[in-house]
Amino acid sequence: MEVHADETVNNAAWRRALWISLGLITIWNLLSWSFPFFWDNILNSRIAHWYLADGFSQLIIPEALDAGHPPFFSLYLAGLWGLFGKSLWIAHLGMLPFLCAVVWSWWKLCGRFLRGHLRYGGLAILTLEPTFLAQSTMVTPDIVLLAGFLTGLVLILEKQRALLIPVTVVMIGTSTRGILMVPALYLIDRWWSGNMGSIREWIWGMKWYVPSGLLAVLWLGYH
Repeated sequence: MEVHADETVNNAAWRRALWISLGLITIWNLLSWSFPFFWDNILNSRIAHWYLADGFSQLIIPEALDAGHPPFFSLYLAGLWGLFGKSLWIAHLGMLPFLCAVVWSWWKLCGRFLRGHLRYGGLAILTLEPTFLAQSTMVTPDIVLLAGFLTGLVLILEKQRALLIPVTVVMIGTSTRGILMVPALYLIDRWWSGNMGSIREWIWGMKWYVPSGLLAVLWLGYH
């Protein structure tokens, strides 16, 4: 009973660490609401404005705005503006679900691979890491890709692979970089399953990644 009680306390403390981290990233997001679009993310804003002005009548954008990326992120941003009004803080608030997904998946990974106080140190690495903090103040598809990749790792480790379908579809639909990151997830999946040498398992394991692969082929062909 004492061991069970200790485990309960530890689990409760670990869950509190998640909620504290989610609270901190929410405050960080709130503090960034006045930050303007920066660098190549300005292009995402311009594309979202174009979709709104065009009335979402077509996916292919004008050549002057077209960097070749799939349209999910700009459509997502335009959709938020269409529903809640075109403002900078709405765009930043739209990043919060993906930021929370990053924190949650990192918390899950730390809980799986680290023990004791090392878990808290591992969690702090994310919430204090300068590159992530800088990216998390921007309205950027890179945060969507990071959220997708880390969530994908958790789903692989917890054998919830069916959920990889929507996650990888969002990754592919967000950026051409997602077209590279999804195969990386698949290779990690094969390595973790321990079936690297079985051709049958390689082919069978692709079924969770086929929808996103088809989306990539369809987008590249259509574009």
